[in-house]
Amino acid sequence: MTAVGAASVSNSSITRSVKPGFPVSPACSCGHGAATLLMARTWPRSTFTGFDLDEPSITVARARAADAGAPANIEFRVADAAGIAPGPFDVVVFFDALHDLGDPVAALRRAHELLTPGGILVAVEPWSTDRLEDA
Repeated sequence: MTAVGAASVSNSSITRSVKPGFPVSPACSCGHGAATLLMARTWPRSTFTGFDLDEPSITVARARAADAGAPANIEFRVADAAGIAPGPFDVVVFFDALHDLGDPVAALRRAHELLTPGGILVAVEPWSTDRLEDA
């Protein structure tokens, strides 16, 4: 299985979708890699790749992975949403990230393009509003 993004492993759609031994690439805008590391520990026979445009964040994520014993099933790369590759991915996850992206619609479109047939895209935004005055 392959996934992109970062999300809580308690999310039932992710839990059902991540199968042992599949490559998973979590982290469209993975930040410091906390969720990606959690998923990599939860599914040690799958492979996870975290992506973030911010190189200092990727440096922190790599250091956290090293502190966790440098799990062989995790990797972090500097890339924007258009640079997410190679795919295809069975799961694409954005956790608290879309609002930080310059073009969220393009990021979702790119993620959808990288899904395998029947793959899922999960986007979690803890705080959002439809009205600018409520922000």
